[in-house]
Amino acid sequence: MLIEFRCSTSIGSVVCGQRMTADSADAGLMVTCPRCHRDCEVPKSNSVSKPVQPAAADEQRSAASRPAPAAPTAPKKRRKTSARNKRCPKCGDFLDDQAKCMGCGYVDLAVASRDVSLDEMEMQPAGMMLWISKIFSQGVPVKTFVWFSHVALSGFAFLMFPFCLIVVGGLLGGFLLLMFFLMCLVYFGFAFKGHQFLRDGNAQLAWFQKPFWEGILMWCRFRNWQGFDNKTRDRPILNLRNQPITDEVLAKSRALKDARIVDLEGTKVTDECLLPMYRMKRMQCLVLKDTAVTHLGVTRLQQSVPHLWIWY
Repeated sequence: MLIEFRCSTSIGSVVCGQRMTADSADAGLMVTCPRCHRDCEVPKSNSVSKPVQPAAADEQRSAASRPAPAAPTAPKKRRKTSARNKRCPKCGDFLDDQAKCMGCGYVDLAVASRDVSLDEMEMQPAGMMLWISKIFSQGVPVKTFVWFSHVALSGFAFLMFPFCLIVVGGLLGGFLLLMFFLMCLVYFGFAFKGHQFLRDGNAQLAWFQKPFWEGILMWCRFRNWQGFDNKTRDRPILNLRNQPITDEVLAKSRALKDARIVDLEGTKVTDECLLPMYRMKRMQCLVLKDTAVTHLGVTRLQQSVPHLWIWY
């Protein structure tokens, strides 16, 4: 005699519900669900699941496959999906707690990056680094562009040294050589830090990078965020600088959803305010200076939204 039952394994807040059959002699044993690939206990014959005969089981399956007449029902409100009950956009199966599909292996990066550690995170060009690489590389891979820049600078330095000492000579030649040497130090400093940002999620701006980055922020504010990029012209700006704004107040702000520029410097927000920004793919600039937001939260958001410029 066969027992028909459903898988009672919970996936977050959702029950799997896969229909299975087993022999009555296997009651109380653990079997593997073909859908969620987790162990499920075969219920006893006197439990909620009813024993059925093989012929009756076939009849029930055929009856279940027939479309039931649609009954008029009131329209239900659409429930907001979360990381635990969201379905895979490829196969429609459930995503587990790590935002990974149990069927096809799809991973929702926008959700998975919230919980991954910096040591496990696969870093990629983001922010201004991504913007500069797109402008100068013109479709060329970033590594190829970087190596070409190193070779070109080395060749230029090989020609600059005799030019300053032999052709120009004197104090002017020495001054030009000194300035060129300082420019090379700045270049290699930025190149080293850029390489570090692509290898280590804990990397932060160096002392010689901070004035440059702060200067860009001051210039953007002076121009009211207009003109430094065509994408930022006439776009909604949410300026809450130095206001007593908390995570709860910011989450209720209707202007946050459509904002392209968000300035939160000096507010009381924490990492909690970054959660809705994972879905704001059109946001372009975010200022989080003098807030309680951590470096971990900023790095996770930056890697989830690579084109976003973040001042932290």
